[in-house]
Amino acid sequence: MIRCCVSCARKLEQHNIVTPEGRERSDVCPLCYKPAITQAWEITPRRMRYTHRTGGGGERNRAGQRSRR
Repeated sequence: MIRCCVSCARKLEQHNIVTPEGRERSDVCPLCYKPAITQAWEITPRRMRYTHRTGGGGERNRAGQRSRR
């Protein structure tokens, strides 16, 4: 649970799930230190997504050619 302004809450949405909790009030945001209307936000971390990677090698390697060293 964190109390911050709307612009800071949008920045936190990149890596977290942010849902509003409680009422708004005029206060100084503890993250950006600007006077703004702040609100309490519930923060839940997002699960990391992993992608499947290919077996490796470049275009020449996949074509059967050796790289020159």
